[in-house]
Parts: sequence; C-alpha cells; structure tokens
Amino acid sequence: MKLKIIQTKEAISIVDPNEKFVHFAFRPSLKDVLELMKRTPALCLVQIAKSYNKTISKSIIDIFEMKKIVLIINDVWGHRTDIYEYFDVPTEKILELSESGKSIKNIAFETRINEPMIEYVLDK
Repeated sequence: MKLKIIQTKEAISIVDPNEKFVHFAFRPSLKDVLELMKRTPALCLVQIAKSYNKTISKSIIDIFEMKKIVLIINDVWGHRTDIYEYFDVPTEKILELSESGKSIKNIAFETRINEPMIEYVLDK
C-alpha cells in the first residue's frame, strides 16, 4: 500500500484521480479536503500529522465519516518526497507478522507503522 504524500495545497490539483491513500504534509482546510475528494473519488484513507490533529475542523472529520473515509492521525518519519512522493506501508510484512501471532503493538514496533494503520491493513 502506498500513501501519496501531498506537500502543499497546490499539489492537490495534480494528484492522480485514482489515488486511494494520501497523507497531508500540511494542515488542510475544509476547502483542501473537498478539492481532494472531488479530484479522487476512490479515496479511502487520509493520514494527517499528529501536530495538526487538535486544529483540524470538526467539519472535515464529519465529512470523512459521512463518506466512509478513514482518518488516521500519524506522522511519516524520515521520508524524503524529493526522492519519492509515496510512503510505502509494508502490508505483506504486517500480514505475515499477524499470521505468526504477533500483537498489533509488536507489529507496530517491528515495522515502525502506527497501530491504527496496522488495524486498517488487517481489516482490509
């Protein structure tokens, strides 16, 4: 699974319409979220940095719930978008570790992926 990293408001206009998973690397406004949803009708999951969690509008959260878009609050650490504009979530490794009986907490430690993202991968 690949998260498309959206660095700026301007980058929304060039996001591939087939994107399903995105990470906002800036604090999105309601207008930004609506523009992204209009541009990417298949959107399933949006990740927003922890530092923006307390200031994100309730309207955005409500729209995500209404459209059944999963909102995950977490950072993408150590990723350089100047080299690669996606963040790879190691789904195969997550599934393999889960099948071997590891807990979500242990999987998070081994993969350095947050628990809500692991739960999302295991539910799909």
